[in-house]
Amino acid sequence: MTSQENLFSRAIHITQTWVVGEFTLYVTEGSPNRPFPGIVLTLPVGKGRNELWMKTRAAFTLIYERYYADYDWFMKVDDDTFVIVDNLRYLLASKNTSEPLYYGFSFRHPQFNLDYTSGGSGYVLGKEALSRFIKVAYDESVCPSGHSVAKAAEDLMMGLCLSAAGVRVGNSLDSPRKNTLSGIYIRQFYRWNIGDGYRVLFPQYNYCEFHYNVCLSVCLLVCLSVCCLLFVYVHCFTLY
Repeated sequence: MTSQENLFSRAIHITQTWVVGEFTLYVTEGSPNRPFPGIVLTLPVGKGRNELWMKTRAAFTLIYERYYADYDWFMKVDDDTFVIVDNLRYLLASKNTSEPLYYGFSFRHPQFNLDYTSGGSGYVLGKEALSRFIKVAYDESVCPSGHSVAKAAEDLMMGLCLSAAGVRVGNSLDSPRKNTLSGIYIRQFYRWNIGDGYRVLFPQYNYCEFHYNVCLSVCLLVCLSVCCLLFVYVHCFTLY
């Protein structure tokens, strides 16, 4: 997921790094003004974060119409994400794309009593999950697109719609029950002190544990798997 203005400042670096050899679509709200080395899907949506939910919904709809029959898994990530594709394949090899599940770093929303996944670190839908999503995606009673909702978080809206379609968050922990899709900042992985509320450890340099405060000082412990799948908020030069 990218934008017209980020195609040549961010997305172009992805074409030369982790997606080499993989089928990748670059979703924007405007056409590139010069040739781009990849398949660009231009969507009829506005610019900015307030349009991100409509952009995501439109993207998955178009992908379903054009590519559903050709692929088993469909992953959405941002243009500042680095994915370790071999580890992604390893995770998905044990999953069934016919089950109504999707995978990502799981959050819990107390107001909606909902488990959903972080949009920043990306999420993966199987064929059944995508098929069910499309059936409810434009049902305004469960997937509203009104102005007030447009400002809501894209990942929360995706989670609400998938839940309404009977799609649950699947287990993406490895066998030692460490997170593979935690979406840690790359700079957190290499620094001991991140700031107030953060701590990074390197037991045997195999994984990291860090604490961070969310939602009224609720403290979460995240253990990063040796088979971690991705890093987020990666500068374009760091991709290399």
